[in-house]
Amino acid sequence: MVVWAHKPDLFGLLPRRLGALASAASLALLACGGGDVDVSLAAAPVPMESLQGVAAVGAALGNSPVKIRCPREKNATYPISATLSKSAALEDSAVFKVTDASNTDQTIFDGQVIRLSTKGSLPKPLNTVENFYVVNKTADGFQLSRSPSGAALSTFGGIQTGLHSATTGKMLEQTVTTGADGAYAVNFSEDLKVQKPCLLEVSAKGTKLHAVSSGLSGVANITPLTEALLAILVETGDLARYFTEFGESNAAELRQLASAKNIDSAWNKIKAMLASNGIDTSAITTEPISASLSAANALKVGDAHDKLLDKLAFGIDIVSPYNFLQGKEKMLTLIKLDSKGLPLKNQFGKWSDAGSEEAGTQWDCVHDTVTNLLWEVKPNLSSHLRHREHKYTWFDSKVVQDDKGNALVFNGGDAGTELSRSCQGFADPSKCNTENYVRAVNQARLCGFETWALPDVDTLQKFPLNYASVGIVNTDYFPDLQAQTLANSSFWTSTSSANSAEGNYAWVVNFGSGKVEDGLKASTQAVRLVLPVNTYSVEISSAKPAVFTYKKTAAQSAIANDQMVTLRTNGLLPNTLSQSRSYYVVKAQAAAGSFELSTVKSGESIATLNAGASKGPHFVVVGVEPAAKIADVGQCHPGIEVTRPDSRYTVSGDEVTDTVTGLLWKRCVEGLSGATCTGTAKPASYKGAQALAVEAAKAGKPWRLPSRAELAGLVDRKCTGVWKYKQDTSSALYMSQRTFTETGGWEQPAFWSQPITISNPSASFEFSVDGKTWDSKPSSDKLYLREKSTTSAFRIAGETGYGWRDGVPPEPADQKAALWLSKRVFTPYGAAPQDAKWSEPEELKTGSKLEFSTNGESWYFPPTSNDVYLRESPTSPKVIMRGEAGTQNQVKTAGAFVTGLSYTIQAVGSTDFTLIGAASNFAGVVFTATGPGKGSGTAIENVSQITGYAFFRGNYTADDYPTGGSFASPKPGFKQIGQSGQGMVKGFAFYRGNLPPSAPSGGSFAYPTPSSAGWSDAIPKEVLISVTESAASSGRAINQTIFPQNASSSPFAQAIWTATTNPNYPANLTNPDSNSQAAWIVNFYNGFLDYVDVSTAGVYVWLVRSP
Repeated sequence: MVVWAHKPDLFGLLPRRLGALASAASLALLACGGGDVDVSLAAAPVPMESLQGVAAVGAALGNSPVKIRCPREKNATYPISATLSKSAALEDSAVFKVTDASNTDQTIFDGQVIRLSTKGSLPKPLNTVENFYVVNKTADGFQLSRSPSGAALSTFGGIQTGLHSATTGKMLEQTVTTGADGAYAVNFSEDLKVQKPCLLEVSAKGTKLHAVSSGLSGVANITPLTEALLAILVETGDLARYFTEFGESNAAELRQLASAKNIDSAWNKIKAMLASNGIDTSAITTEPISASLSAANALKVGDAHDKLLDKLAFGIDIVSPYNFLQGKEKMLTLIKLDSKGLPLKNQFGKWSDAGSEEAGTQWDCVHDTVTNLLWEVKPNLSSHLRHREHKYTWFDSKVVQDDKGNALVFNGGDAGTELSRSCQGFADPSKCNTENYVRAVNQARLCGFETWALPDVDTLQKFPLNYASVGIVNTDYFPDLQAQTLANSSFWTSTSSANSAEGNYAWVVNFGSGKVEDGLKASTQAVRLVLPVNTYSVEISSAKPAVFTYKKTAAQSAIANDQMVTLRTNGLLPNTLSQSRSYYVVKAQAAAGSFELSTVKSGESIATLNAGASKGPHFVVVGVEPAAKIADVGQCHPGIEVTRPDSRYTVSGDEVTDTVTGLLWKRCVEGLSGATCTGTAKPASYKGAQALAVEAAKAGKPWRLPSRAELAGLVDRKCTGVWKYKQDTSSALYMSQRTFTETGGWEQPAFWSQPITISNPSASFEFSVDGKTWDSKPSSDKLYLREKSTTSAFRIAGETGYGWRDGVPPEPADQKAALWLSKRVFTPYGAAPQDAKWSEPEELKTGSKLEFSTNGESWYFPPTSNDVYLRESPTSPKVIMRGEAGTQNQVKTAGAFVTGLSYTIQAVGSTDFTLIGAASNFAGVVFTATGPGKGSGTAIENVSQITGYAFFRGNYTADDYPTGGSFASPKPGFKQIGQSGQGMVKGFAFYRGNLPPSAPSGGSFAYPTPSSAGWSDAIPKEVLISVTESAASSGRAINQTIFPQNASSSPFAQAIWTATTNPNYPANLTNPDSNSQAAWIVNFYNGFLDYVDVSTAGVYVWLVRSP
């Protein structure tokens, strides 16, 4: 039996009729056989266990009801009667009442599972095979629903008495009331075999707070901190609904989740968030559930734990402490950020289109501290770059490097649609596509960062949605979603879909339904950018410049040079540092865990002015660089990256460990077994799937159904669809070549040469990736070519006749090409300080300090091919970068002297040189001008050195550095080829196909690349053709080596149940059965995430357990 009581020493009183209730319950159960407690009236007292704690929000939640719900070992069965009552909808609904004297306070409650039995007939549609849930429990009885928090069932038909009984689920619930100081206590006896964990809920003035107790005794406080901790553990923000639906399966899952290790991990995340917002958590030496707590009330002040709860308002004047959460259960895991990437001081303001950051009514980003992701928030302003109504076509032309450094394109073989309808903020508004949007947002440095990206399909599913609640979007933090028609709110991911051999689809996530499906790249969808970040606690030295030291977790990477960071502090930063701007890391030392900061990339460390060490604690937030992508052309779709490699998994017998998530999976679906998963897979309904999980757990390991997020983590989107690629053996590689001259003179052929076939391996040519190691295989990663009979090597991919030049080369119209800069100091006679060679090339990117101009007056970045002038900063002098020439004897007339330059007097004339820095007025005197001067005197400008600038567009290698140049002509020289001695370049063109092609056309000295369709200056990849296969033998969207699933079986177990139900169902389905329920499934045939009615029988079961 469970006895619920206040402790006498807490409240000074005993609950009335405690002993009488216990005796009456035992007597009634024995007399009627309606219960499962086998205790005689003369039995000795049963040992008790006590669970106690305090409910508070900075003030005690006094005289407030606390519900405690726990699993138990047995069911309870009671005789019941049924009567009809009018519901609010004026429909008949059966009301049930226990007809014996049993005390059902603990066993029958709203949300409890009920199974009916009868010797007669039940009101329709009630039956004896389906589970129902208690709703509308009162002293007069209860009603039944098909969901834990659903409406009471409408019933009809005859009512019979004395013939029905109800068997409850294995759960208990009771309510106690807190004292004035917020304290409560509950005692457990051994009679009813109560099990752990227990879920607790306190209700006070419209606020509900929750906590979990992993034991049946000890301390379990209920505060906003325990609310946030539980939200992290169970990954839901709707804890009120979670409590209502908390049943046997949830209890089994929570038993795994509420381990001491997981609770400590969740508490550490909360502590880090609080510290970043200036809140010291040292008052709690353990996690907040079991920490000592004495809450303030009318009779006493609170302790340090209580004062910490007071601080959680972040300085905001909240009218009542009971309004602390106001439904924002995830407020401690989500942080609103301003335009600089700093937390808003007011985290509780409601969005207003006319609001401000200062008032907490507008923000630009949200930081999810659970996933360490920053998400953009869109304003409601039609002229704004990030307007919430803008939609974009999918486009990705980026060339990226895989984990081996190879240049690859991961767009599924189709870059998508570049041209679209107009939208705001783009240099070319007709190109309203995803790639342009990402580029524009990074140029605008949203929240202080310039590494925002379109999320891949795995990352976008981490967007803070709650798939187990009605209304899955958190509009408190993302108000732009409130105005959208969520049923049509699909957001692009960066992941192409393998369901189409042509690659013209990409994955989308629907924020209204939660579904994951693919969409045509030419269609327009919404975009939600993401930025992965890491937060590190740092200490700042008193040295000048300041040295930052940090410690990283096992999951974090070391801080590296040139990473952009923002600072957060709960104390005082050195004078020259600020929380309101971003910095770049310099002098990073991974082994020492230290770094310094600069205002520019690779710049000088910032000097600090504070006397003594700064006061903390301090934190840095670092944008995480994306990991190198992995390619595997031989597996499934070659144009989609590998995300589920063999190295991710560890196989041990019939279990597989996912080293990324830590989860342990059965290697086979239920019904299959062995290393190759042989047998017959068992399809089941949702209820049947739950039964299979319970049966599997009886063997001693806590197997369970996976959550939606857990099962989705197995999907390999490289391998969806009903087709596979194979090499087209009938295709061949063809090559053509043509020489281009700088002037287009007589040495330039009029046409490209007739194509010749290049075999593999080639008998005549050799190829190289780096110009050093050569072989006869013409693969797509090769950049250089040479004839076997010679040693002369030619660049074949990305070549330009311009090479290095003293002006900015024009950007090719059909592609993006990197721009590089090198410089060199020259002196008149080549003596010191002339540089021995040109400098290491530097790629010019957004954020560069350099500025360019065509007229020396208007300055900008990036440069254009028309620019003449350059300056290295707004305060630096302008220099001529194109057509510059150094002259030793440049004569200047008075009035044109430049202050600070050195001159030698040539003729005195009417000028008084002593007024502008000269010692005397004699020819030959050297002076430094202090002004422009006046009169007819002349002087020779003493030019001692000049800086030459060289530019290159494309990809350079070690042998591509600029060469040549002099004081008189400080520019790099062209390669001189041919009898005319003019600049020349040889272009190569390649084509792969089944029939010999015609010769290509197009090309120029600047870009010697063909313009004919199918021809390229790079060696094309081998042709792969798609072959359609049966759905039974393909469509295994999973690592097929680790999870074989019996390749010979038909059909493949494609649709798999998750444990996550969908409370939105059936509201968003056509003509639904109003009493239906649905659960999420993952389709391992096409990669979709969808939901189906729980009665669906053809879905398979894959079990998981936590470590």
